[in-house]
Amino acid sequence: MLSNNYLQSELINSKFLIGVAIALGLAFLLTLLSVFNLFSTELVFGLIGFSFLLLLCLNFYVFIVFFLILIFTPYVYSIHNAILISPFILLSYILSFSLTEDEKVDNPIIKYFLVYILFAIVSLINAPKTKFTAFEALNLFTLFLFIYLFPKAYKDKINLTYFFYLFVALVFFHSIYVLGESIIEKGRAFGLLSVFYIDLAGLGSLYSFIFMIRFKGILKYIFFVAFTIILAGLIATQTRNAWLSTALSFLILLLFIFFKGKNFSINRKFVFYLITIFSVILISIFAFFSNYNQIDITKRLNEKTHKVTLTKDPYSIGENSFISRLLIWHTAVNAFFKEPIIGIGLYSFKYTSKKYSTIPKEFYEIYVEDKTPHLTLLEILVETGILGFIAFLIFLFRVFYTLSQTMKLIQNTEQFFQMLPVFISLIYISISMLMTEAWLYGQLLIWFGFIIGIMIVNRNLFLKDKFQQNK
Repeated sequence: MLSNNYLQSELINSKFLIGVAIALGLAFLLTLLSVFNLFSTELVFGLIGFSFLLLLCLNFYVFIVFFLILIFTPYVYSIHNAILISPFILLSYILSFSLTEDEKVDNPIIKYFLVYILFAIVSLINAPKTKFTAFEALNLFTLFLFIYLFPKAYKDKINLTYFFYLFVALVFFHSIYVLGESIIEKGRAFGLLSVFYIDLAGLGSLYSFIFMIRFKGILKYIFFVAFTIILAGLIATQTRNAWLSTALSFLILLLFIFFKGKNFSINRKFVFYLITIFSVILISIFAFFSNYNQIDITKRLNEKTHKVTLTKDPYSIGENSFISRLLIWHTAVNAFFKEPIIGIGLYSFKYTSKKYSTIPKEFYEIYVEDKTPHLTLLEILVETGILGFIAFLIFLFRVFYTLSQTMKLIQNTEQFFQMLPVFISLIYISISMLMTEAWLYGQLLIWFGFIIGIMIVNRNLFLKDKFQQNK
């Protein structure tokens, strides 16, 4: 008798092939109609894109890989395109798994996240009733989909590290673009992804470093090249917060490997060797950008210590980003005191900040208008109030508690390297959240969802392995 997994696989493959045929036929028909001016070109491309999404939805695993690639596309609208199509994740899951038995999968995080969602929804009472806040709420919906569906869909998968390999490859190619832009423009560069690139590059450098340790032979050199290029791209952004987040994460990673790696056949001398190489590469990259590329990186490092004399002219702030953020934080604190319990509304600060601003109009329009509070915890506190803030902290605590419990379940070197990218991702994200709000939006929020989902999958697989060994 054929197994349920085999029947499910055959069913999904059949639906996928049928979908390919239908999508190609529809695309050909729409192209013909466009040629004969029966449809506008914009409508045709829109329908073809929609057909392509429906095609991908027939296989959940293919759609998730596509969604990861989509992280590395630039913003088209004020809300990232990946967030806008996130409801297709749910459709893809339904199409791929609806005919199988819904086996219960342990998820130690979802109920805590649902509590936060509840208070976030309550905060919408005070949010402006516009299409923008509705679309922004899709960010939270997307994170929910990853936390809830990912462990269910991948419950039988042994190793999901290939997501990190693909992530490194995508960051690597974009880093080449950033370096080219920086050299040509002789200044700061972010590439197509704007400021969202910096944290992706920080994580990409950490993953590359981990895989340099894990692999031998040609793969070690491939990840060495990736590490060097990505680190150079990160430095080319001249972004202090990302440098600090990456540096602290590297320090924690090295200490963790130094003390825990010996249990999994990792040579401490080799770790010291990599640290030396890392230091040489870092100094060389800084020297290159400071001299050849005519970029004053030390200016970026010392910018906060420069004396600024404020006048009635809003441009007297100059390039001091700390003072400009103080103006945002002042407005955010005003907003919090207006609605301290349930907040001013999820994702609404940048749309309503004018109501809470007490700074001169000229300063507000340049430094505050259409901007977020720039700190994750501050934004959560202001927009969802004390209730939402406490719920979010409990959710984060549960994430790190689950991480700790999963790390204790590791029994071999393979599992160690399965969890090491997850471990350092959450360390990096927690540090970065103290300096930016970007993890609540778009690409970074999606990758945060990937990390939590992969962690839960690994936890359940490790528990299953331990249970089988103890039988």
